[in-house]
Amino acid sequence: MVDLGKVSVILGVYNCGDTLLTALESIASQTYPHWEIIICDDCSDDNTYQVAQLFCSRYPHKVRLLRNERHAYLAYCLNRCLEYADGAYIARLDGDDYCANNRFEKQVQYLNEHPNIDLCGTAMQSFDAYGEFDGITFCPEAPNSFTLHYTIPFFHATIMARHSMFSKLGGYTDL
Repeated sequence: MVDLGKVSVILGVYNCGDTLLTALESIASQTYPHWEIIICDDCSDDNTYQVAQLFCSRYPHKVRLLRNERHAYLAYCLNRCLEYADGAYIARLDGDDYCANNRFEKQVQYLNEHPNIDLCGTAMQSFDAYGEFDGITFCPEAPNSFTLHYTIPFFHATIMARHSMFSKLGGYTDL
C-alpha cells in the first residue's frame, strides 16, 4: 500500500563506507519528516554494510537494509529497493552524495502543486576528490524529447518521482 505523504529514498551502495554516513545524515536532517530509506548493499568489500547497519540501529522504523548475495550493479539494487518502497514519492541519493536539508520539502511541494509532472530534479554541487567545492551544474528547467541529444536532462542523485511512474515503467533497466 502506497503512503500518500511518504518519501521513499532508495540507495544502491557499493564501497562507499567513507561517505555513506554523511549521505544518510543528510536524509535524517530533512525538514520534511515523512521519509523512509531503503539501502541495498551490492556486496561491498569495505565497511559500507557496517556503516549502514549502524545507521539502521539509530532509525530502526525508518530504514531497511538489504544486501545482495552477489555483485549485481546499480539497476538491480535500485529495483530491489523499489520492491520495499511504500512512499508516494521515490527519491534518489547515492552513497557519496548529500542533499540540502529542505530538498524533500521543496520537491514534494512542487510535485503536489504540479500533478501533471511525474519527476523533478535539482541542480548539483560538485566536489573534487579532496572534498573541495568544484562548482554548480544546472540541468534544463523544462527538458523535452530533444534534451538528451544535447545535455543531461537531470542528475539522477537529485531526482524525486512519483512511485506510480516507476510502476508504469517497470523500474530500472540494465543497459
